[in-house]
Amino acid sequence: MLRRICLLLIVPLAVSILSTPPAQAQRHWQPGDNGSFRVMLGYFHPDGNSEYWDDKFTDFTGSASDFNDFSFLMDYRLPVSHAAAFLFGAGWYEGATTQAYRDWVDGSGRPIRHKTSLRTFELTGAFIYEIGERNYPITPYVGAGGGFIWWELQERGDFIDFTDENLPIINTWYGSNDVTFSLFGLAGLDVRMNDNWSLVGQARYRWAEDELGGNFAGFGTIDLSGFDYVFGAAFHF
Repeated sequence: MLRRICLLLIVPLAVSILSTPPAQAQRHWQPGDNGSFRVMLGYFHPDGNSEYWDDKFTDFTGSASDFNDFSFLMDYRLPVSHAAAFLFGAGWYEGATTQAYRDWVDGSGRPIRHKTSLRTFELTGAFIYEIGERNYPITPYVGAGGGFIWWELQERGDFIDFTDENLPIINTWYGSNDVTFSLFGLAGLDVRMNDNWSLVGQARYRWAEDELGGNFAGFGTIDLSGFDYVFGAAFHF
């Protein structure tokens, strides 16, 4: 579903880009500027460095890269000077993969599989500093911030019941969710196309970790950190 949404947003944006000539050099900010609303599609690369992920990839096939997937980010840029602004935003990511036991198969010799999915939704605030001359339409920026992440981990499918000496295969699901804090650093480019909108490209690294609960209580921590690369448009007021 998220991939379809991404395609529906990318196609109109690409058409707009190809049909709009770049703006001539102009100031990126001036007193009275009410800011801009930014919509971006991205690709999130989770690190997978924690007790849960270490145990996960020891017992089951796959790696953290299997959870690389599309992300969606939108924020409001509020300028406070000719070179500084605040960003208030929200972001969404969901990655999933099918995994199988590395050392076990069923009675017919077939892999015992289940689907693992990780979903996050975050609310963020950041401070950015815009670099370079104000009379040039390409504006690099750097910044840092933090926020709150709601996350949900689920595993659904076939598992071996190791509490039963007969080791039966059961079809079930396990889940855990919580809210935790995040910190991040970012760098990006704003390319002014005309008075009304810009192209935006941004790379961000997020630090976040939380203790597992629910059906995964006692499994340690889950790492929610990783790189997010996004591209989209800013609409100026």
